[in-house]
Amino acid sequence: MSRGRTYTLRNAASIVFALTAVIPLLLFTYTLYTLNQLGHSQAQMGLATALACALVGLFIFSNLMARLSEVLRYLEEQQDAGGRAGAGAAAGSTAWAVAAPGPSARHPAMTATRSMMPVLMCACCCWSAASGRSPR
Repeated sequence: MSRGRTYTLRNAASIVFALTAVIPLLLFTYTLYTLNQLGHSQAQMGLATALACALVGLFIFSNLMARLSEVLRYLEEQQDAGGRAGAGAAAGSTAWAVAAPGPSARHPAMTATRSMMPVLMCACCCWSAASGRSPR
């Protein structure tokens, strides 16, 4: 990679989605094409189901990435505000403290991310069951 080029979280998410959803779907289509099975209704229903699952996955994945980027931006702002407060006090200027945000002052993305926890836990349990590992 070149030094001048940066990847945002959204770009990285697009690459991950392409590798995990689009490429296998294209390989599945190519396999059906080579076996001359694209004309059969069962193969077409399989392709439609795979495409629908990929689109649902894209929707969930993009929402998750948007929430994650909001949380990271919020945490970065909090860290910057804390760093400026510490630098100002160390320089001898008027000392002021940044209070830790209370439950009511939390960012809405934090609450939204917590609402996704059951989905993430279900995905982790399904992965561990499929791989033969215990969830803990």
